[in-house]
Amino acid sequence: LWTYSFCPVVYTWKDLGVRFWPRYIKEGNCFSERSCSFPEGMSCKPVKSVTKIFLRWYCQGFLRQKYCTWIQVQYPVITDC
Repeated sequence: LWTYSFCPVVYTWKDLGVRFWPRYIKEGNCFSERSCSFPEGMSCKPVKSVTKIFLRWYCQGFLRQKYCTWIQVQYPVITDC
């Protein structure tokens, strides 16, 4: 019964782009290729997530003088399904 109702978190590497540090994060998603109940019909949903803080390069101004700095960005990462 446990093998039919198990909802694992599948981690993949995601590229946030050159303006983020760190650029790559390990993002979690719920495995949803099959039903997670017996009898079938239910699907896996995220239950828990952790908020990670990343840095993003941000520039203001369109003229010759620009003000650029790192800003903090909160990003939720799924940890349990």
